[in-house]
Amino acid sequence: EAREMWEIALGMLVEESGEGDPVVTTVLVNIAVLLREQGKYKESQKKFERALEIEMKKLGENDPVVARNLNHIGDLLTLQSKHKEAMKRYKRALKIQLEKLGEQHHETATTFLRMGSVLKAQRKFERAEATFQNCLAIRQKILPPDHPDLAESYSALAVTFQCQQKVAEAIKMRKMSLASILKHRGEGHPSLVREYCSIGALLRDRGRLDEAETMLDKALEIGTAEHETCDVVMGGYTASAYENIAMVYLEQGRL
Repeated sequence: EAREMWEIALGMLVEESGEGDPVVTTVLVNIAVLLREQGKYKESQKKFERALEIEMKKLGENDPVVARNLNHIGDLLTLQSKHKEAMKRYKRALKIQLEKLGEQHHETATTFLRMGSVLKAQRKFERAEATFQNCLAIRQKILPPDHPDLAESYSALAVTFQCQQKVAEAIKMRKMSLASILKHRGEGHPSLVREYCSIGALLRDRGRLDEAETMLDKALEIGTAEHETCDVVMGGYTASAYENIAMVYLEQGRL
């Protein structure tokens, strides 16, 4: 129903004001996002590409608005595991942002994060680590120390370290992410399940069983509580916490 209303609005806007009306691209992007959420990726990309074409004609090829739309398309391609195509969009977006917004800008940082995620998915872990570090360095300069975007960067780096068997570094990043979430969102927030579970699993791998048990107990305490919002990801980490704490008990001889 929402799409139908937007399509009607789009047709009326184009007829009355032409494609140059800034609201046209806004409506196109809204429709594209809706289609993406419905899993209609080809239709979604057509809308994003149309919005991009209009923006480039109106604003030129090096406007930050163009970079945002390139990132939208990159995200859509990433969802389909079309990593090479996604990276092309992200690189174009980053070039524009570095030129027009500068390195110390939150949109530039977010594009580095997107690129790091693609590199991680391609198992190019060293390059992913360096790219995530670029994102984190910018965010640490421009954001307050308890900003949730920092937790996102710490968590991304933790996964990359873990993939490279850099367990100590992964634990450090997870703990930094945990501290940031605790400060910003409080003790019982569902996102803490991921951090407590991940730290617990890493500690178990290092044989630090008592510390691991403490972390995993925390994950289960939050994961099994009732929350207004609960998603599949949190449920997966809760299940993982049960699995890891069972292994801790086994390794402690608590049969």
